[in-house]
Amino acid sequence: MSLLDRVKNSLQKRTAYKDTFSSQAGERVLADRASFCGILKAAPYEHIERAEGRRDVYLHIASILSMTPSDIRRIVENQTAREGDPLDDR
Repeated sequence: MSLLDRVKNSLQKRTAYKDTFSSQAGERVLADRASFCGILKAAPYEHIERAEGRRDVYLHIASILSMTPSDIRRIVENQTAREGDPLDDR
């Protein structure tokens, strides 16, 4: 795959992620996943490997979307203000 093809692929992937997560429903999913993946809290020591795997997946999505830590916190706080803790229904 040429460099141009890789760049096009990367841009198409970023557009697909933005299309998926830019709606209110998409932000709701991002807030839920942030809570589930422990993005804003430290994991208990006995579960650190699983927690880091979850965090890695979430941070991959956040990276593609060019999200900052402030963006993640804002999404979680906005969702919590609207509907409560995203994990309450688990």
